[in-house]
Amino acid sequence: MIESNLITTDINNREPELLNLYPDNETDWADILSDAWEEVTQDIRDNGWNIRRLCKRYSLQSPVTKTAAFTGTITTDEDYIQRLRLVINVAAKTGTGSITFHLEGTDDEGTTWETVNSAISVTTLANTTVVFTRVYKNYRLSITAFNTITSITYSAYLVETTFERLHLYKTMELIYRLQNRLSNDVYSDKEKRYADMYLDRLNSTQFAYDEDDDEEISEDEAEDNNQNVSFGV
Repeated sequence: MIESNLITTDINNREPELLNLYPDNETDWADILSDAWEEVTQDIRDNGWNIRRLCKRYSLQSPVTKTAAFTGTITTDEDYIQRLRLVINVAAKTGTGSITFHLEGTDDEGTTWETVNSAISVTTLANTTVVFTRVYKNYRLSITAFNTITSITYSAYLVETTFERLHLYKTMELIYRLQNRLSNDVYSDKEKRYADMYLDRLNSTQFAYDEDDDEEISEDEAEDNNQNVSFGV
């Protein structure tokens, strides 16, 4: 199932001027983010693709409860599609404070480990996410420190960021469309620019597709161009 982890901070980082342009009585872009994601999802459906077979997660840790630091185990299969976002989902925790996680990668089945991100601080329930750029065949996620928290129940996975780019461009388009209505087309150029960027991305980007519907992206599915999705054709 396609997914996006974009939040208001990502939108404002892209266009800092938007920090001062929230609609009346709102303090973020949550509503427009939701509307934009609905449009992205519908556009992909309209091109005839089964969105359930796209954006398959790459599991790092099944649900587990820990009370002390530990070294995670190497992932079972190679990450053939090079996912770039780590998501740590905390279902429960005891105490206040933080947990420090450490993500490592390997290209030689665990003989040598390289640091991807050495200080991922988790303080709240639900999702904590980190985007990285150094990709490896396999990964492991470890807990290196309990900082006044005494117990944590969590799971973790990697996910594609490609769909987030579509989400970002569509969100920007909708935001500037709203601003145009409020400001007599002052932002029309930006609305059009992001609309064009969205369509270009939708029409050209390829995505791995779970052709055999086994909840994973195999090497063949990642490399076979006949099974890569291009939404604009």
